[in-house]
Amino acid sequence: MYDPLSLTITFSVPVHEIVEIKQTHQANHSSIVMKTATGDRFRLTQNYHYNRTKLYAALAKVNPDIRLPKSAWRFSRS
Repeated sequence: MYDPLSLTITFSVPVHEIVEIKQTHQANHSSIVMKTATGDRFRLTQNYHYNRTKLYAALAKVNPDIRLPKSAWRFSRS
């Protein structure tokens, strides 16, 4: 994953190591966090356009064991 707005925030995670992507909302702040099998957590930025629906569909196709949000557009309260 590459953040075009930051030269220092770059990470790579094999798809088979992703266990969950969770979208939460609390006090006017939305967050998308990816959790890995090793316990690492990475926040996915929303600062630039990408289609979460297509991203989640592609991840589910490659690794159907990933726990994904029911909707790419809904955030649960944390």
